Amino acid sequence: MRWKVLSSDDETGELTALVAIPAGWRVTEKGFNAAPEEFFVLSGDLTINKIVYGLHDYAFLPAGYERTATSEDGAVVMAFFHGAPAFASGAAPAGLYDPGLLIERIVTRLQPWDSANVDPKINHLHAHRKNLRLDPNGTCRTYLLGGLPHGFSPSGTAHKETHPHVEEFFMVSGDMSCTMVGSMRPGAYFWRPPGFEHGLDSSLTGFLLLCRTPGANKTVSVWSADAYPVNDAAPYNPILPPEFAAIKPTDLAVALTY
Repeated sequence: MRWKVLSSDDETGELTALVAIPAGWRVTEKGFNAAPEEFFVLSGDLTINKIVYGLHDYAFLPAGYERTATSEDGAVVMAFFHGAPAFASGAAPAGLYDPGLLIERIVTRLQPWDSANVDPKINHLHAHRKNLRLDPNGTCRTYLLGGLPHGFSPSGTAHKETHPHVEEFFMVSGDMSCTMVGSMRPGAYFWRPPGFEHGLDSSLTGFLLLCRTPGANKTVSVWSADAYPVNDAAPYNPILPPEFAAIKPTDLAVALTY
């Protein structure tokens, strides 16, 4: 099994990673993870406790959820760990597992799209949403965001935005161009801290994004008073943490492609 860590928190141990599972992988002895985890299948197949997960299936497994797992053809999954991953064999300690938190499987391909409460300031993206999980404590929403092709601002301008919570996005398919950092394509990822100014987005082919809002169960947007020109062909110029400073943007785009 191979991992690409996309973001991590040294204080909480929370981790976002692309996980590549090889063909023929087997975990036949029952075990558990002491940290809650959620995952989204990007390719291949994964079977957990005889439940087969395929393309774009989603699950949330609470801490202490006991399982065996296999993969016939291999898989790539996007995984979010709500704490440092801590896998162990055998039965979980009493009281660790809360079955009321389990989301065993969502076949997102069959889930209807919803445009209710999508901010009208992004109407030009023709965006719709599929909610996958709302945290019971109101501290995180996981959802899919889809947009139609030709998502361009008719006026050629748009407003910048900030959020009082984290935004975490992974580009599953399509494209989205941001005037401020350039174009995202399949495999692109970002983690935005609260208060980070962004926006001025467009899309040529449409997009499918896997999204999370750590810190809130809804996206709260604060928009700039002024509108700014939208550049649909801005050069790729990502904002990176210091440890990635030596990586060329083109190299990074390849590194994050699944």
